[in-house]
Amino acid sequence: MAKDTFYERVEQAIERLYEDEALRSSLDDASAEVLLSWASRTAKSEAARVPMESGEEVSIRSLMAPIRKAIRDINELVELRPNLSDDEVRLRVGKLLTDYDESLSPKSLPVDEVVTRQRELGERDFVARLVALLDTPRATPRAAKPPPPAKPASGRAASSGSFSSFSGQTMLTSIGGLLAAFLLAVCLLGSGYLLFIRGGEPTAPAPEVAPPATTEAGPYTVYFTRPQYPDDAATRRPSELGDALANLIDSATRTVDVAAYQLDLPIVVDALLAAVERGVQVRVVTDIDILLDEDESEPFILLEDAGVTVVGGNSNAIMHNKFVVVDNAAVWTGSWNLTENDTYRYNNHAILIRSTDLARNYTATFEKMWEEQAFGRQREPGGTRPRLTIGGVAFENYFSPEDGVAEQLVNLIGSAEESVEFMAFSFTSDPIGQALLEAADAGVEVRGVFETTGSNTEFSEYGALRSAGLAVLQDGNPYLMHHKVFIVDQRFVVLGSYNFSQNAETDNDENLLIVDDPRLASQFLAEFERVYSQAQNPPNR
Repeated sequence: MAKDTFYERVEQAIERLYEDEALRSSLDDASAEVLLSWASRTAKSEAARVPMESGEEVSIRSLMAPIRKAIRDINELVELRPNLSDDEVRLRVGKLLTDYDESLSPKSLPVDEVVTRQRELGERDFVARLVALLDTPRATPRAAKPPPPAKPASGRAASSGSFSSFSGQTMLTSIGGLLAAFLLAVCLLGSGYLLFIRGGEPTAPAPEVAPPATTEAGPYTVYFTRPQYPDDAATRRPSELGDALANLIDSATRTVDVAAYQLDLPIVVDALLAAVERGVQVRVVTDIDILLDEDESEPFILLEDAGVTVVGGNSNAIMHNKFVVVDNAAVWTGSWNLTENDTYRYNNHAILIRSTDLARNYTATFEKMWEEQAFGRQREPGGTRPRLTIGGVAFENYFSPEDGVAEQLVNLIGSAEESVEFMAFSFTSDPIGQALLEAADAGVEVRGVFETTGSNTEFSEYGALRSAGLAVLQDGNPYLMHHKVFIVDQRFVVLGSYNFSQNAETDNDENLLIVDDPRLASQFLAEFERVYSQAQNPPNR
């Protein structure tokens, strides 16, 4: 593998860390930024140590595996910490360190000082202390090594910035980063003061701006989540999305096909199990890393125990779809993962469309993943109709990576005459960013909201658009703004699972709709105005 190609692949893997919502599911923006910044720095420094001149090929997956596992372990620890004793926290921190690198001995690191003070620390400061421990200088570099071979359970099938100076820069970054981490550990653990100022403070609810009501018009019904900050299970409102999807599954008489990146919302899991009990054929596709993660896999194990075949795939990227097809007649899709966090903490959308023609498209793509076990670049195009008319409304339907989605979006933005609004969880695509700049130069009003975490990295289009004077903001949801939406001329709506990124374009499994309907556009404009308003007036964090 050529050195430049290797570094480009590492950069793409780092970018994927920021757009993989599962890697920050328990963290607020501030904590996620600390953790993902560490992951980015570490991945670059580890990549710079790989002896490429010897011809040795190190898989990107192997290099990233311990970093991804550490991120997941910290997520879990943050989530469980309020209910753990100090001894339990101490054991988990020790395991975190040794799982990441066997040379990191908890006995020789100030783990006890982290544990004894963890009760008084806010989330961000706690994460920063864990990162400082992971960043402890080592006598010898950790060699990238492959993870142990996966052993799927019965029924499972496994399946922008320049890198021209990557090596030299990251070697310097590695030395400086390790020194900085050591000083960080000393400062954090040796003083009675908190290094960061936003953790552990009382929080105020976000300004109340009513989200748009669920709206049914023509062949579709649109849903939006209503996230609250801080989230408290005791004050959660009933979930319109969860209820609606459960009702759709309950209506199935023959088949339910589910392509879900994540799944843990009880009402949906129960509806799927009930469908199996009444003789409906249920098939499930998910991401292989999710399926093999013991913290994520329990709902899939329950389905397998009920006789459902669950297929996990896309070992090189993400099976990122979130769609359900019922009785080959109705399609549920959008940005919403079928999880509690996506339901109660994140800004999301979903749409239910009753159409056998559209269902045929989604079933054709589902069959490639479930039956052929073809994911990402392995999947051949074909079997779908990109342009359909449903109930008098014009739809375009694309799947990635086979359909060249970015080109469709560039062309749509290029056709704008008056306005473009967007909400983007991950927006790193240079072609789409350039299309917005050109639209603004042509007099089109452009406004947008970026998810805060990742928007200040070298990958994001936020800096370029902001510098050009466009009205773009970082979001105000302290958890996660997860939409992937464009609204053009108050008429066209782009929606689905497709992040505006190179990973979504070339590697992930994604789906996207472009709908030509002012009624639908008005609903998404109302959601945009709510998200934009919160970005202008974020809650006290």
